Amino acid sequence: MHEQLLTLIRYPYPLFKWLIPFEVYAYLIVGGFNTMLNIALFIITYKSISGMHYAVEASTTFAFGVTVITGFWLNKHCVFDVKRSCESPVRKQFIKYFLVSFQGLFGSILLLKCCTEFMGWPPVMSYFITTVIMLSLNFLLQRFFTFRR
Repeated sequence: MHEQLLTLIRYPYPLFKWLIPFEVYAYLIVGGFNTMLNIALFIITYKSISGMHYAVEASTTFAFGVTVITGFWLNKHCVFDVKRSCESPVRKQFIKYFLVSFQGLFGSILLLKCCTEFMGWPPVMSYFITTVIMLSLNFLLQRFFTFRR
């Protein structure tokens, strides 16, 4: 199955080959898909349990839990060359992936708060800057920590 996904991801890559390496391109494609899945799961879950007291928290937790699993699988098989990555057990890689993902979630919230509340920047601009910083950091951490070669 991951070969078919890789073929699908590779198909438009020649348009971007001059701009970014394949690993970064694939990371952005997989991350974009996983982000859309996260948002869809959040919306569906929230709408189905909106009467609950902690609906936002429960929906966020559920969406994060599912997309950590899908993100790990997609990154392991479609972004980082699994044949060349270290022979670390899957469980150990997943724990590392989870820690980096959780750090990304927490770091985004913290950085967004700093930009909007302490620096007084507009929320949309702050969100964009935060996203670029955290995507870059998460890519480096996943590449050199989780899926280290």
